[in-house]
Amino acid sequence: MEEFCGRIDEALRDYGTIRAVADTLHVKPIFVCAAGLIFVLGFFLYGIGGHFICTVVGVAYPAFESFKVLEVEDEQVMNFWLTYWVVFSTVTLCEHISYYFLVWFPFYYPLKLGLLLWLFLPSSRGAIHIYRLVVHPILERNRPRIDSAIDESTTRLKKTIKDIPSIRKGAFVAGANGIGRLRKAMNDSSNSVKEEDGDAIRPEELFKERKVA
Repeated sequence: MEEFCGRIDEALRDYGTIRAVADTLHVKPIFVCAAGLIFVLGFFLYGIGGHFICTVVGVAYPAFESFKVLEVEDEQVMNFWLTYWVVFSTVTLCEHISYYFLVWFPFYYPLKLGLLLWLFLPSSRGAIHIYRLVVHPILERNRPRIDSAIDESTTRLKKTIKDIPSIRKGAFVAGANGIGRLRKAMNDSSNSVKEEDGDAIRPEELFKERKVA
């Protein structure tokens, strides 16, 4: 068994990446390979690290590619990445709405990873197909409603921000009036207690009356 593991270890040293990681961690290459295999199996079977991997693949890499396109100003490639971001935003919105239902599907994160790769890989350019077949018809049909909702929300937000000073002033005045009423009520209560004490018969006076009698 040790001889077999030694042969595998020597074979793995021919791979530069595995050898570099093993030398950095001061372990045998076979351990690095085993850890990688466990992680891959955990990802496919239980989705371990799935959210992080999908975020890197679906956001970080396309963002860097979009940055490079902006630098060279390639209109055709720029249109593709704009299309990708529209499709990606739609997919993300749908995912958040039905997330707690989708996560129960087996191999959810591997399937999502495959979808993201299919959307932007040069060999597939799936984002263009999804945009033309699904996203564009839906957005075009509901565009007036969406614009109206955005305009209405913007108007309400501006009005709310504009009314903040008056709301703060009203709250301050109400708070001041409330404190004033509380103080008045406490003073009235204190005066009432004093009057009751004044009207009450003191023990000394009761003793004098008995003595006179």
